[in-house]
Amino acid sequence: MPSLLTLPVELLERILDLLENVDWKNFRRTSHECAEHVTSLIFREIAIDLEPHGCDGLASIAREPQLRQHVQTINLKRRDGLKSFAGFDDWHTANIYEYEAILDKDPALSHPQHATTLSRTDWQALSQDQLEELYRRYEDDEGARDAYATRLAAAVSTAIVAGTTRLAAGTQLKSQTSDAQQVLDQLTNGVEALDGVRNLTYRPAFEDEDCWGQRWRNIEFHPEGLVKCGGFGVEPDIDALQLYFVLRTALRAANRLDCVQVLSRGHAFWSVPHLRWLLDWTATRYLHPQSSDTLVSEGLESWIYDIGGPLRVMQYTEALTRDLVAVERSFSRLSRVEFRVDTCWSEDSGEQETIAQAISCMLKEAIQVRHLTLVLRDHASSDEWGEYVFFDATFAIRALNHESARQIMKASTSLLSAVFHLTSLRHLHLSFAVGGVHLRQLLARLKLLRHLELRYVALWPREDIWEDVLRYIAHHCRLESVVLRALEDIHLGRPRLILCPDAPIWKTNAANAAMYGNYEDAIVCFALRKSESLPCLLPDAFLRQQHDHVLW
Repeated sequence: MPSLLTLPVELLERILDLLENVDWKNFRRTSHECAEHVTSLIFREIAIDLEPHGCDGLASIAREPQLRQHVQTINLKRRDGLKSFAGFDDWHTANIYEYEAILDKDPALSHPQHATTLSRTDWQALSQDQLEELYRRYEDDEGARDAYATRLAAAVSTAIVAGTTRLAAGTQLKSQTSDAQQVLDQLTNGVEALDGVRNLTYRPAFEDEDCWGQRWRNIEFHPEGLVKCGGFGVEPDIDALQLYFVLRTALRAANRLDCVQVLSRGHAFWSVPHLRWLLDWTATRYLHPQSSDTLVSEGLESWIYDIGGPLRVMQYTEALTRDLVAVERSFSRLSRVEFRVDTCWSEDSGEQETIAQAISCMLKEAIQVRHLTLVLRDHASSDEWGEYVFFDATFAIRALNHESARQIMKASTSLLSAVFHLTSLRHLHLSFAVGGVHLRQLLARLKLLRHLELRYVALWPREDIWEDVLRYIAHHCRLESVVLRALEDIHLGRPRLILCPDAPIWKTNAANAAMYGNYEDAIVCFALRKSESLPCLLPDAFLRQQHDHVLW
């Protein structure tokens, strides 16, 4: 150990940075000198959630000046939850032993079990009545989770209307002490104490379908069984509710926060109706996931009388609107913003437009932003937003009907119009359908832009092609780096997919696979003005040219 400490500080920090958190903690306990080197790594990021005891660590660190000075990132990440099952049969089938039996005990599909999991012998010894009793307890735990979410929504509502004197006491919004309120207090006080925090990050843990809710008490479910038999239920809504309050709290605190990275599922809090829908938990949670604006308004009549009449509803809606606008205006302090939004939860074709308009309002306030990422698409993954999925060799752009294309372009136009005002941008990453003309106008506006990423971008309408965009980039932009991946358009009536290493043509044989790097480099070099001629964008034509060149 002494020899390790004799290394140059920069080298030692790089070595320590490669270790896991548990290794840092063990290293910290070795000696006082070791603790000095690794303490900043252990406490540079705090994971929190708004469930019972989810902010205990934050509260403890916030009370210690020597520890809280190291905190740079707040990571909203729920620890675990419960999968939703349609009934006893699905719950029973998803059990690790039952599902492995369905798989004919294929060794390749077996799953290693946790040491505390109920053994196969004990599971098989349970009677039908005992199994049904276990399922009732599972449902009871789901009910307890929903009851807590109701208390959390009430506590958040109380915080939002706290400054609205016209909302008199005596309604369901009246502040009351609860476990949820205590968690919110811990969060608020803890974040206020972390004056050095710079980053807020969030990605939904529940999206790992085969891991989320895998163990309940001493019962374990098979990962594939969870995917086949279970659903998310209200988990996305719980995440969305927690995300709003954490984002609201962090942006309003007196800290150095200048970076927000959010991966959001579906509706979240993008509009006042959806925010009200999240806060009115008991009346609307059963509508998920088809929670379009129309369905959100369902049940409003009964809700009006629950809250205390139409006037009270108007006052409450005004309070929500003011709160949402205040959050939007808080984006003016940020220098880096990353929005990744998966819209696959909604069957409503207008959902992308609703989300895009809300993000646009936030971005228009972010006048100091230098680094911007905007990803807006269906069926995305937070682990790998770059995975392109082929369905019978058809392209996403081909599958668009007229109405879908119209909605997507309205969403795209709304986003680009907001980015148009961010003239201080130096790094821009886009991933959604755009118009070629709109994209060129945007690039002409961003004079300081030096780094451009275009991933999974489809040009629409059909007249726009990537040759025109790439020539504009090469001739008019002063880029230092460019990343291009999975770009779509329609050329001569046929859809094209360029710069996608997962396309079948690059996997035909080893020779083609080896040529992809040359293909990508040739296009990137042209965009950076390192070569004078634009290479052929069609993969098959490029390969033919290279083959002919080798023969020559």
